[in-house]
Amino acid sequence: MLSGVDTLPTFAGGLLCALLGGILLSKTGRYKPLHLIAYMPITVAFGLFSIMDTDTHPAAWAWFQLLCAAGSGLMSGILLPAVQAPLDETYVATSTGLWSFARYFGCIWGVAIPSAIFNNECSRLAGGLADKRIADMLTGGRAYQYATAAFVNGIEDESTRREIVNVFTGALRTVWLIGIAFAGVGFLLVFVEQEIGLRKDLNTEFGMEERKKDDDLPRGSDDGMELSAIRAGGGPPS
Repeated sequence: MLSGVDTLPTFAGGLLCALLGGILLSKTGRYKPLHLIAYMPITVAFGLFSIMDTDTHPAAWAWFQLLCAAGSGLMSGILLPAVQAPLDETYVATSTGLWSFARYFGCIWGVAIPSAIFNNECSRLAGGLADKRIADMLTGGRAYQYATAAFVNGIEDESTRREIVNVFTGALRTVWLIGIAFAGVGFLLVFVEQEIGLRKDLNTEFGMEERKKDDDLPRGSDDGMELSAIRAGGGPPS
């Protein structure tokens, strides 16, 4: 429950900024400037995350989360229109499906890469722990599963507990520093992004067509004669 409360600035702030991004896109019709604006707070927030430690005040990391949520939330609502801008409306379903696949495929790597970095850094930093038994637990790619409050609070020795927290803090710092590099690359790539004006007219020459009711068919037409013959129990007229 406390973890949910602690991360509330990220999710609540991201939701509000996603709404704001959609409003700004509809008003301006331009997505490239919004992409540039979104990447800036993300990059800065990752840098601020990297300097956090056990003494960081809750108000500080709450504001850091809001800053990150401002960028990520703003970005989340304006990516799909950029993909669909150069395409005809007939490709809306295809482009949406492909975009969703690419997005969730990226989410997989967005979890796997930080996890691998965290485990590797913990294995490196755990070599300095006085308790070799706990050091072995944090090596071999298992550190991520032990990064819980239950594990840390279950250690009775105060000095050992402090050392483990320092290991986790150091590993997270490396994760955020590499995150800065990813965000920085994304920011630079926006400059080579091609901006295409969003259409203001909707092409409606596609979609499902309703079958005309037989009452709407003109009298004496072949379709009307066929329907009348079928209703009378006979087959289609020869």
